[in-house]
Amino acid sequence: MDVNKEKELLQRNRALGPARYQREVLDLYESTRQALAETIFLWSAQTGLPKEPCFALLNFIRSYKQPAPEPDSLPTVDIIPILSIAFLYAIDLSVLHKTDGDVVQRIVPLVMSGSQFLSAMQDELSNAEKIWADKGLKSLILMGWAVTLSTLRMAPQMTPENVVLANPDVVMEEAIQSGVFDYLRQVFLSNDQLYKDVFALRRLHGLITDFISQMPHKVKEMRLRAEETDKTIHAFMHEGLEPPTNLSHHFEHLLLAIARLYSTDPLHLQLSMDYWCSPDIRRGLSFPYRTQPKKEALYSFVLQTCEVLPTTLFVPYATMLAALASSPRGAQQCF
Repeated sequence: MDVNKEKELLQRNRALGPARYQREVLDLYESTRQALAETIFLWSAQTGLPKEPCFALLNFIRSYKQPAPEPDSLPTVDIIPILSIAFLYAIDLSVLHKTDGDVVQRIVPLVMSGSQFLSAMQDELSNAEKIWADKGLKSLILMGWAVTLSTLRMAPQMTPENVVLANPDVVMEEAIQSGVFDYLRQVFLSNDQLYKDVFALRRLHGLITDFISQMPHKVKEMRLRAEETDKTIHAFMHEGLEPPTNLSHHFEHLLLAIARLYSTDPLHLQLSMDYWCSPDIRRGLSFPYRTQPKKEALYSFVLQTCEVLPTTLFVPYATMLAALASSPRGAQQCF
């Protein structure tokens, strides 16, 4: 629903009265638009979306482009971030895994409604002829899809028969090369409204942590590229030359995206504590403690990242560490 277009239509048909009445009508349009977006978001977050609503949502996200502000246009709430997370919930399969890694049977429309939904979604997201209005948003959706494919790779019994899945590493590489982490840190995570919603924060937290824990080889590849970038920069600086502009900074952007996500915690969810799974925590418990594999992977990521840290990654890593240690418990584990 485009509020400004609705305003033009009403004015053309002389359906708007005085300024006060105009404002009331347009506020009603805007509140309706926002309420619809929140309804879709909450629906998807709790039960997932059936096939037709899910594809309708994808088509809307793909074709939506934030209009340039005009002098007489009304300020509107950007609903794309919340609708994007709604779609990420619709393709989220992390609910099929317990915290200890076991697979559970749950009703998830993407895989429980037959093979047509899953195969159609794969065809839709892999179709290069489909044009996206926002390339950064496309990279985020591809990242979510790559994590979904990785989840299915870990639980092949959940994949419907006669469905050949794409390689999640290839899909994730496309998202990385499209600058997904730079888009996250500079654009998507800069929306303050996201930090006021529990469902939104948990989905973004799950997306990043699932990527780190399920695709450690991609994280390692990004780290190796970052080391090559550091060597190249120093070599060019030694010769008194400007370094190339096409160097890989994806790992640096990943660290800064993590820092941006956990830099503030107004709802006191302490999601960053999932990164701290040190032996001290286990020794302090009086009962047998089985460490969650995902938390172990996240803790290993924090530790291994600082090993032989290139100079170009020092500030991003310190920034990430400060965000992960922003709570009292996190600071205790960090130090």
